[in-house]
Amino acid sequence: LTYFLTSIAEDGIGGANAIFEARFGWSVRELRVLRLVRENPNMTFTRLAERTKFERSLTSRTVSALIKAGLISRTNSPSDARVFTLRVTE
Repeated sequence: LTYFLTSIAEDGIGGANAIFEARFGWSVRELRVLRLVRENPNMTFTRLAERTKFERSLTSRTVSALIKAGLISRTNSPSDARVFTLRVTE
C-alpha cells in the first residue's frame, strides 16, 4: 500500500516539479522545505523531517542543497551537537 501511495504522489508531483524546476530552478520539494523554514524560523532538522514527511536522507540532501545555495542557514545547538536549527537567509 505504501508503495502505491508513493507512486501516485510521485506521478502527481512529477509534472508540477518539471514546471517549477524550469521556471524557478528549484524542485517542489526544495520549495516546500524553503517555505516551511521561512514560516518557522529556528525549526530543527528533526521537526522539518516530521513536517515534510520526507525520509531523513531526502530531508538532509534537500537542506544541504539549500544551504549550499545560500538560501537557508544552519545553527548548531550550543547544548547538543546533534541538534541544529534552520533559518532563511536575508
